[in-house]
Amino acid sequence: VTNVLVFRLESRNEIFLWNYRYAVRSYSIIQSICLRRSTLSRILIENLGPIKSFEQDVDENLMILIGEQASGKSTIAKTIFFCKSISDEFKHYVMNQDNIITSGHQTPFTGFIKVLRTKFVEYFGTTKHMEPFIIRYEFDNKEHVTIKLKLGYANIVFSNKLREECEYFIQKLSEYYATMSLPNDFLSGIDF
Repeated sequence: VTNVLVFRLESRNEIFLWNYRYAVRSYSIIQSICLRRSTLSRILIENLGPIKSFEQDVDENLMILIGEQASGKSTIAKTIFFCKSISDEFKHYVMNQDNIITSGHQTPFTGFIKVLRTKFVEYFGTTKHMEPFIIRYEFDNKEHVTIKLKLGYANIVFSNKLREECEYFIQKLSEYYATMSLPNDFLSGIDF
């Protein structure tokens, strides 16, 4: 039996409804210096579930995967969706002022990586039982994110330049948050 899986490659572009006087400025700052990449140009998957090796350009808005039942079509689709959603996850993460203001031993970027790891487990289940795998995806400018199994956990690593851009953005947003006095419940009740 051959199944066909067709899906659209679109990121989630959600509109957030916040207290208007804070939302416009915060969102414009995020749009101007946040990750300026929305397309995934290339993905590599090795040894993830039924996928032994898959490498493909992913530049179009539509991708058609054809294969036998349980051959990995859904795994590929979930992996691409996960990778394409990282930019949106970063935007959601930094919009929460509590994530940006450093407290304790965790940096804001480390906190973001933990959010991604949790999201990965939501998509693929616990990683403790998995065989070693590699997921690598490159954006149009050849910056990349690599996910490997390390000690039973999904280890998510951003290329140096990409990590520096994220940390720079977090620093600028932290400075912005420090200059304004948002109410403590500014984003409470917002369901992302």
